[in-house]
Amino acid sequence: MLFHSLMTLFLKSHAAITYIIISLCYTKAWSSDSPVQLKTQGDTLSFELTGQNDWNYDLKRSVEKNQTKVLLTVKGIESDNYDRIKNIKNPFITGIKVIPNAVDGKKQIEFTLSSNKVETFDYLTDYPSKLIVDFYYNEKFKTADNNGETDDTKIIDSQTKTSKLSKNNQTVQLKKMKKSGSRLVGLSQGTNSQDETDEDRLYFKNFRNDEFEEGNKPTSKQIAAIKIKEKSSRNPANDYLRVDDFQSANNSSDEKVDLKAGLFNGDSDQFSRFKLKSFEIKSSYAPRAAVDYFIQYPLLDRPFSFWTKMKENRPEYEIQPENTEENKQIRLIKKLYDKKRTLVLRQTTDWYANKYPKSKYLEMAYAMTADSFVESWEKDNRSQDMDWAQSYYKKLMDNYPQSALFERTSLATGFLDLEKQNYLGALRKFKLHSDNEKFKNKNSKYYADLGMSYCLAKLNKIDDAIKIVDEVEDAAQDPLVKSEAAFRKGDFLMVTEKYMAVKDQYTGAAKKYPQYIQNYPNGVFNKMEALFRLDLNLEAHAAALDFIQSFPRHDYAPYALTRLGELLEILGAPQEKAVGAYLETHFRYGDSAKTIVARLHLLSTRMKGMKEIELKTTIEKMNELAQKSDLENIEQFKSTMISDGYVRRKEFDQAIKTLLSFYQNSPSKKNSEQVTNRIKNSIHNYIQFLSENGKHKDVLKVYKQYADNWIRKQERADTFFHLGRAYQSAGAYGEALKKYELAELKLSSERSPASISSLDGAMPKMEEVYLSQAQSLFEQNNPQGSEKVLDKIKNPDVLSAPDQIARVNLASHLYEKRGDIDTAIRYLSEVIRVWKSQPDLVADSAIRVAKLWNKAESPQRGIEILDHLLQEKISTQNIRKIYRAKSDIAIEAKLSDIAINSLTYIVNPQANPVAANQDMAREKYQLGELYFEKGEMKKAEDTWSSFADKDDKFWSQLANEKMKSAQWQGEYKKYLKRIPAAVGVQ
Repeated sequence: MLFHSLMTLFLKSHAAITYIIISLCYTKAWSSDSPVQLKTQGDTLSFELTGQNDWNYDLKRSVEKNQTKVLLTVKGIESDNYDRIKNIKNPFITGIKVIPNAVDGKKQIEFTLSSNKVETFDYLTDYPSKLIVDFYYNEKFKTADNNGETDDTKIIDSQTKTSKLSKNNQTVQLKKMKKSGSRLVGLSQGTNSQDETDEDRLYFKNFRNDEFEEGNKPTSKQIAAIKIKEKSSRNPANDYLRVDDFQSANNSSDEKVDLKAGLFNGDSDQFSRFKLKSFEIKSSYAPRAAVDYFIQYPLLDRPFSFWTKMKENRPEYEIQPENTEENKQIRLIKKLYDKKRTLVLRQTTDWYANKYPKSKYLEMAYAMTADSFVESWEKDNRSQDMDWAQSYYKKLMDNYPQSALFERTSLATGFLDLEKQNYLGALRKFKLHSDNEKFKNKNSKYYADLGMSYCLAKLNKIDDAIKIVDEVEDAAQDPLVKSEAAFRKGDFLMVTEKYMAVKDQYTGAAKKYPQYIQNYPNGVFNKMEALFRLDLNLEAHAAALDFIQSFPRHDYAPYALTRLGELLEILGAPQEKAVGAYLETHFRYGDSAKTIVARLHLLSTRMKGMKEIELKTTIEKMNELAQKSDLENIEQFKSTMISDGYVRRKEFDQAIKTLLSFYQNSPSKKNSEQVTNRIKNSIHNYIQFLSENGKHKDVLKVYKQYADNWIRKQERADTFFHLGRAYQSAGAYGEALKKYELAELKLSSERSPASISSLDGAMPKMEEVYLSQAQSLFEQNNPQGSEKVLDKIKNPDVLSAPDQIARVNLASHLYEKRGDIDTAIRYLSEVIRVWKSQPDLVADSAIRVAKLWNKAESPQRGIEILDHLLQEKISTQNIRKIYRAKSDIAIEAKLSDIAINSLTYIVNPQANPVAANQDMAREKYQLGELYFEKGEMKKAEDTWSSFADKDDKFWSQLANEKMKSAQWQGEYKKYLKRIPAAVGVQ
């Protein structure tokens, strides 16, 4: 036959093609309790350092005397820790040398590599904080085709005619491989590695078909192996991937991402670390805020599987030689076609058509010329080539309507226009094919209908497109065609942004056609995006995990793994899980444009602990990465990530400036309202941060700066609350009460505002507002109003421990104001009992209750409470406050010895380091006065003479005057004693 018939082309199925590459990972660690560890993990050697939160290090590679070395400069780890691993044997490093550097306190660790093929990969982890340097071999595995020519990506045709390798020769070959120490890689079709026999395994690293004699060719299983292109042979621990058997209509062209980290087995759940356990999820996580910004990934638009098959199975042209001029000329045309001499082929075909218009070979000449122009268009993307191809296909169909190629060609012309994005032209061609009575009830009619629906969707006729795919699914008999229509409908709905309908459509399609799920990665990825945009984050997380497990080599796999990390953050999982997903994205898929979002996340997260120089370099890197991505709104996302990084550093000024700069340059950009919302949100966060750190004057300053523009008439409950605290701190209780009232109103109507970001703290609770109101009223000398507001707190358990204590303290003040000292003491004593395990929290309460006992004429009981507290582990500042209270109580109660002991501790720099840097004038004066009253003039004089320049001069002058007065009285008494008449005069 001259060429395949159309039906053969449509129904022909590829033999199942599969491979399994298994990397069994073995982990061994030395000195696991040491801050320095050396581990082998699969094909990787990991050097790990722990013990620091902020790592300052540098890694350099050099070659000295034909030896490749890596020099790691790092600060902080003692030399003896390195001594434990210097002599460890491994295939990557032949020596480890520690070079101390006493000048800057850093160590230099020199690794001598076993080969220049050993690569390094350094990175940091947050939880726990580690510096890790991985060593691994960087080799490209290549196989050869039957002609001995290397091709890393070519698939060996499973239908190639081969003779089987005899069992004896296979055994000999395997023994050679094992003897050479080479790893055996499983190549069997769709089988588990544990089920494979030695006969199913083949030396892979340096395999060439020409290593075998003519009569000893590989088995059919071995021939079905896919040749893999790998950037690196490095595998993370326990990571390996299975590529399943392709179904008859499975389209492998979608799966084209080269894995930087090698291959991993889908049967082994290597992504289990990214699954969420129930205890890791926030108990009541809120939907994403309006200001939380995430990139919307483009729709996964899967190619038509039948069109892909048609392109893979182009007609084969065979010409039987005849001794005629006509035959010689057509064989010349065939040779020009084989040699891809497209322009000469066109001229020769035109000449041949004029010379032999009735030739039986003219149909073939038109077909070959058209196919040649299609190949040229696919290579160079010249529009003119496609026009020529369509012209010759039209000649074929016009002149040979009964041709066996007519059906194929008619359908192909539509898909070629579709690939050229000439949707109107493709729509017309598909319509002609679909209306042709010869193709009624044939699969090609339904293929044309699906092509029409796609064109209509691209022309924004979504309703018409959906109507056609519904009709195809109902009318077609082939379940593969029906499944194509069902999943394609989900894609069309995705364009309309009807995300709930998208979810239902993909879920229903998967249930109806479970045997074809692996054919439709779009059904998983687009469903994940729809769920994400619906804020169904748990379901979106499951879909993202499903995609990367089912399609780990797909072009969109980096997007899915990045989204998985974002969902882990949203759902409240430990931060190291999300960071791990971003690291895994970059690690597996390298410096691809599709890993840029993950890398921006990583850099933003790392900004928190960076020094200024490193921060500047990082921001430059983020700007550079954003320019390499073609994702929509990547600049906005990059600006958001930089802003978030500044927020993590608590540099809110810079966070706001970053967003303002972007908005001023792109005020009308898509989703710009999220930028403006985020600017406002950052201002509110800034106010909150200042308030919580006691910088109340700065709260008022920042509020005034933005109140008339960005947050005008858009104050939130938390902002009113923090403004109230600022005014309360300044003594403006009336203004503070107004702000608290506004905060209360806001909280009543808006418990969880949509503008709260995942980086924000929580909104104030109503109980906190009531407590602050009550405190302000009390300080305004309105105890009745204070008590009334305090009674509104019905659920004090929601308050923080300090606020609960403040509430009881306020209540005790109110009882004291009434004269009910016993109840005030009972309230404060209960505070001390309940929080006795946190002595710093109850220090102020203990001081108050001690003073109340003194007021109740039981000073000794108060002093005992303070002495008991001093036995606990308590801060230096609170120790000084307790001794200060003890001295005041003792002075008032005339317990001079206790007062002297307390004041001695306060002013003694050795016992109280704070004394060396603070004004102690009042305490020194009181101590000297106690000695003075006891008549211990020398101690009084020594104490008063210890005043420092930083001490308050008032107390120093008062002490000097008292000392001079005492000296004058002493001299005066001596003088009186010398006068006889003054005997007895005092």
